[in-house]
Amino acid sequence: MRQSKVSTLMKHGILFYSLLFFLVPHWGGCASNYPIAKVSLRVIDQEGNPVSDVKIRAGFWLGRENLSAYPNEEGIVTFTSPAVADAVFTNEQNYHPFHNPTGKDKYYPTIIRKDFGNLRTNVIDGKWQPWNPTIEFVLKEIKNPIPMYANERQHDEPIPARNEWCGFDMMKNAWTKPYGTGEHADIEIYHDWDGKLGEEYMGSTLKLRFPDKEAGYYIVHYDYDEKGMYENVGFKSPHHAEPSKIGSNELKFYEKRIPETKRLERHLFPNGTIYIFRTRTRFDAQGNLVGAHYGKIYRPPSSIFNFWLGRPHIRLPFYLNPIENDINLEFDPKRNLLRDVRGNIQP
Repeated sequence: MRQSKVSTLMKHGILFYSLLFFLVPHWGGCASNYPIAKVSLRVIDQEGNPVSDVKIRAGFWLGRENLSAYPNEEGIVTFTSPAVADAVFTNEQNYHPFHNPTGKDKYYPTIIRKDFGNLRTNVIDGKWQPWNPTIEFVLKEIKNPIPMYANERQHDEPIPARNEWCGFDMMKNAWTKPYGTGEHADIEIYHDWDGKLGEEYMGSTLKLRFPDKEAGYYIVHYDYDEKGMYENVGFKSPHHAEPSKIGSNELKFYEKRIPETKRLERHLFPNGTIYIFRTRTRFDAQGNLVGAHYGKIYRPPSSIFNFWLGRPHIRLPFYLNPIENDINLEFDPKRNLLRDVRGNIQP
């Protein structure tokens, strides 16, 4: 499944490039006349150690495709090719034939893109500048994927009420009473819509909070391609939560229309952001925290809240570890516990 996703992304990129071919100034009509790009990657694992035991594959727009090579002992691998605009790099995944069904990949599939810039300003003497930059390429190891309650699909979940806190049970994938069958509010959501139905939309506020005592979150960041042409499909979060970092317990996002300009001012879920959270806290007779569950929330691909048919909806991709006090954040997509709760949730 992971290999298929990487291949699909690269094929889509090649198709996209082909469609744009005639929009790009020609450098003589064949690939050999395009400017030459030379790029080195420093391939490392999540601890910063050099990686040399996996092939790296490269593809250059309108240049050479399906180049592959192993990094040296220092984790350095270099590729050279004619190119226009950019190149894509990924780690090769092992092929698991029928006679080797237990074959395992060591690293999560990861894609990065190098944008070379403008043909007219970034090419000198037929070479892309800077010449042979070294780019850090981080591969995260596949360590211990486990079953989780995972809402990966980016479907819209209608918020059941306006201007009041509504609880959501991540293990049931349902709103809590009186709006659903959920039993424990892992997170509460408050939506305040500024305006009335039939009137011009002036904005809204969305607040999220973890209501349990000493529940909360902290933020981690991952590399994000602002142009959005390629997705880094590798494992984005840390392998484990760090309970000592849990601090704040409320998040606030908003958008509001400026009356003078009619434009919307927004503060939404930042790109490249993950929220590591703690919920379902449990205490002993002395008030000491003795139990909790840990999970993570990713930024949705579009607005975290939106409107459809006059009702607010939320997109909230979450992963919750089912084992108390286990800080593992590594999800096994073949074992999504929500499949037993909602039939439309798939790995």
